[in-house]
Amino acid sequence: MKLITLEAGVHFKPEGNVALTVIIGEAQIGGGVVKLDGKQIGVTPVEKLSLGTESDLKGKTLLIKTIVSDENPETNKTSVTYTFDQNGKQQQFVSKAEVDHDKDEIGYWAKFELS
Repeated sequence: MKLITLEAGVHFKPEGNVALTVIIGEAQIGGGVVKLDGKQIGVTPVEKLSLGTESDLKGKTLLIKTIVSDENPETNKTSVTYTFDQNGKQQQFVSKAEVDHDKDEIGYWAKFELS
């Protein structure tokens, strides 16, 4: 199984809660876990998972592991979109890859250093 990795820093302003949305794209299916500093806080896909405020998140690491299964007969493309929303201001990251064969699975690991 292929493994696609994404590492990025994400900076938040001290102005309200931060929510996370993780979407599996290309009409594929899958699931995984969301961990904040090693503690599981949710599963993927997820919409508007509350992560806390900027002061709650500063200096922490968010790890999101998702396995995507190629179930769409029209394409072998897969993607996972990660969106952080803080009071309507969004920061978005997208990982994309193609499976080698129909019905293959692909792993997506995203690591975000929060500040």
